[in-house]
Amino acid sequence: MESAFIKIFGDTPFNRVFDMLLDHPNLDYSKKELAGLSGMSESTLYGMWNKLERLGIVIPTRKFGKAQLYKLNPKSKIVKETIRYEKEIQPEIEAVAALPEFGHPKRSMEA
Repeated sequence: MESAFIKIFGDTPFNRVFDMLLDHPNLDYSKKELAGLSGMSESTLYGMWNKLERLGIVIPTRKFGKAQLYKLNPKSKIVKETIRYEKEIQPEIEAVAALPEFGHPKRSMEA
């Protein structure tokens, strides 16, 4: 089942990982776990991983065997503001996302 975050902001690999991390901000994961839990291949995750790091959304936490683990960066302004915004509009998100006809209409390319 799609989360309200995904229904509102779109089902992209970036949003899936960000949403999953927002739902579990204190847990750390390997890249392989993040890919699996977010429903994507590891190659898809690796393709957008640099963006998560450059934006400061994820931080490395510890090593588990050979795997580096990561978690949501609680000091990131993007993370803080997203959490604040999500809490602020949560009732509206849930109300709109619950509508069966809610979707992302395709934009017309006509001028």
